[in-house]
Order: sequence, then structure tokens, then C-alpha cells
Amino acid sequence: MAALRPYESREFRRVTGPTLRPGGFALTERALEVCELKTGMTVLDVGCGMGASVNRLSSGHGLKSLGVDASFSLLRDSPEQNPSVMLINGRAEALPFRDHAFDGVFCECVLSLLPDPLGALNEFCQVLKSGGRLVITDIYARLPEGALTLRPLGLNCCLKGIRSRGKMMEEIERAGLQLLFWEDHSRLLKHLAAQIVFAYGSMKAFWAVFAPECRTAVLDGAIAEAEPGYCLLVAQKC
Repeated sequence: MAALRPYESREFRRVTGPTLRPGGFALTERALEVCELKTGMTVLDVGCGMGASVNRLSSGHGLKSLGVDASFSLLRDSPEQNPSVMLINGRAEALPFRDHAFDGVFCECVLSLLPDPLGALNEFCQVLKSGGRLVITDIYARLPEGALTLRPLGLNCCLKGIRSRGKMMEEIERAGLQLLFWEDHSRLLKHLAAQIVFAYGSMKAFWAVFAPECRTAVLDGAIAEAEPGYCLLVAQKC
């Protein structure tokens, strides 16, 4: 039996809020400072969840925003939407949009969840206009040699696809994108861990719900070997 997905759990959503990721909107706003996306530009939020960022980009910044997510349950649970935005069902590795359609693509705490991150990056590049910006926030392994220790554990969260910074940069370049900006925000990951402990009582109790087949000692050891961090990066379509 596959482990439960935390982001599809209402209990977990009470910890993260509607954004379903560390830091909420903080890195979305930081990315907008870096990208200088102008009012009226078109942006796509891949892995939009319940549409929190799509509404933020539209209502708060005047961007023509659209969201896509593979989870029917998250799209179903989305609150009343701004009528100027649309959320649709679709996969990051097979985006249902024409080429060169967007000035910006946001992928916040999603890439590490995907079975084919390079395929998704190729899709992002395809739908971006020339010079368009890609915004990624995600988990990464600060100890690269430990990245592979988490993958065989049957997790169904971002840790299963954790990669080193070097591996992420390699995939971005292979997809035809150029890194413009990288910023570490690992403190947000620590803050989320503290919130989880407060809500569930301990990390052991949290993993008992979302990774019941993993022994806590093994999981804790694998996490320590990878030393997860959290980052914001911005890339440009070459």
C-alpha cells in the first residue's frame, strides 16, 4: 500500500495553510522581486494545489495566472476562486498548453514529488516564452552523497525525490534553462518541522501516519545523511 500524501490530508493542511509548503507566500513574493514580472504578464503555477498562489499572483500582482495540478482531490477542495483565474487538471510532465505561452512558470515545492523531474523541466521550458522565467522552490540535499538513501524508503512526500544542488543545476541546464538566482531558505524547512511537531506531538507520530512502513530510526538516519535544505531558484529560458 502506498503511503498517504501529506498534502492531500486536511490535518496536514492545517499545519501548512493553503499554500501546502514551507514559508507560505514568503518565497512567492521574494521570487516576484527577483523576476520583475509586470502587470498583465501570463504565468502558470504547476502543482497549484488548491490555487492559493494562483489567486495571489492574480489578485495581488495583476498577473494573468493559471494553475494546473494532477490531484483531483486538491482541485476539488479549492475554495471560491477569483473568476479571472482557472485551475485545471493536468500533469507537469505533459502540460496541456501551447508552446511559448507564458512569461513565467512557478513550481513551488512540487518538482521533488514528480517521477520525471527532467521531463517536467523540459515541459516548463517548452511553454515559456523566450527569456521567460522559471521559479522553483524545493527541498534539496545539502549532503549530496546522502540523497539516494531516502529514495528506497517508500515515502510519498518531497523527500522521496530529494536531489543535490548540483543535480538540480544539471537538470535545469539540460532542459535549456539558465540559472539566474539561487537562495537558501532552509530555516523555513526547520520552521515547518517545528510546526509539525507541535501539531502531531512528534515527528515519530507524523511519520506513523504518512510513512507507516518505515522504521523511525531508519528514516531519521536517512534524513540525517542527506541533511535536507530548502531553496528558491530562478532560471531563464535561453
